[in-house]
This record gives sequence, C-alpha cells and structure tokens, in this order.
Amino acid sequence: STAAQSAGGERFGELTLASVLQLFLPLFVFAVAGVAITREREAGTLPLLLCQGASWHQVLWGKLLGTLLIVSAVAAPGVLVSAAWMAWRGAGWDADVAVRAALLLGVHGVFLAACAAVALTVSAWQATSRGALVVLVSLWFGLWVVLPRVLPALGTA
Repeated sequence: STAAQSAGGERFGELTLASVLQLFLPLFVFAVAGVAITREREAGTLPLLLCQGASWHQVLWGKLLGTLLIVSAVAAPGVLVSAAWMAWRGAGWDADVAVRAALLLGVHGVFLAACAAVALTVSAWQATSRGALVVLVSLWFGLWVVLPRVLPALGTA
C-alpha cells in the first residue's frame, strides 16, 4: 500500500485541524489533568481540602469538571472554525449533517472525559507531578504514536 511504502510521517495522513486536535488534544488533557492532584499534594493544600469537609469523590469530580471546562474552552474555537469552514465551502447544513455533527461532538466529549479520568487517576496514584507527567506522556506516546505504526505491521504479518 501507499502508506507502507511512504515515510513514517505520512502514515498520520494530511495535517489538518481535525488531525491536530485528535493527536494533541489528548496530550493537552493529560498535561492539564495529570498534575491536578499531585500539584495539590506538593503544595500541601490537599490535606486542607480534605479537612474542610470535601470528600475524595468531590475533589476528583471537581478536578474532572474543571479539566473538561478548560478542554472545552480550548477545543471550542477549533470546532467553530471547522463548522464555519464547512459552511463556507458550501457543504450545507441539513438535519442529517447536524445529527452527525452532534454525535461526533458527543463521542469526542466522552473520549476526552475518559482521557481526563485516566489522567486524574494517574495524578492521584503518583507522588509527584514529574512522575505523573512521565507516565502520561509515555502512555500518550505509546497509544497515539507507536500503536498506529505497529498495528498495520502486525496486521500484514
């Protein structure tokens, strides 16, 4: 196939706004949520939060919702630019396109929420921010860079 004969960078396809968001938005989520608990622990404010009456579940849900708000603020301009680009190119908006766009946004929202939950879990598990970021960047590199290159080779073998 063309992908097998091409250079490694071409396997990711054309560099578009969608591919950049799909590749780097999870890394951004990992960077934001991955230090959420460890930063509180290192600053000494986590015991203060817990002794004020907040439970672990409340702290984790608050960090998750805060992360999702930050991610939506970062991703919203890209979504709006993509929608404006489609409208400008004359793709038109009918009910089918609107339903598919809403489903796509919903699925990506669930995916990014899962990424944030994984990052918060690693953040709660690690003792330092550095350790959490090393684990999360390694996970991102393995799942988003290495695995897409290894799976086609395994499939052909």
